[in-house]
Amino acid sequence: MDLEKTIAFIAQSQAKAEERANRADKRLDRLEESLLERDRRLDERDKRLERFKEFIVESQAKAEERANKTEERANKADKRLDRLERIVTKLAVTGHRFRNEVRLFHKDVRLFQSEVRQALSETSDKVNALVDTVDKLVRRNGKGRPNG
Repeated sequence: MDLEKTIAFIAQSQAKAEERANRADKRLDRLEESLLERDRRLDERDKRLERFKEFIVESQAKAEERANKTEERANKADKRLDRLERIVTKLAVTGHRFRNEVRLFHKDVRLFQSEVRQALSETSDKVNALVDTVDKLVRRNGKGRPNG
């Protein structure tokens, strides 16, 4: 009987051990599934991170390209602005010179007008004197002649 009890005890212990082993296997299976799921999530996260890194690198490259183009446009605009500043400076100098020349011309014109007025006045006086002289001569010569 002791042997039967021992065998029964061993069988019962073995059954319990198998049950515990089965539970442990199930837990290991769940853990393995959990690990596989986490690995899958980590792989997906790694893929997303890799895509994000690629996106960042591409965005940075595009931003650098835009910055370079913007810098080129700014340089061109600076050159155009420099050229326009030179033109405006030349126009200002030319305008100043022209204004001075116009002032001198107006001064010359006023002087010429004054001289012409003076000459015209003198000429008018001379013509009036000539008309008076001719008129006197005609009257004098006309008195001694008969009309007609």
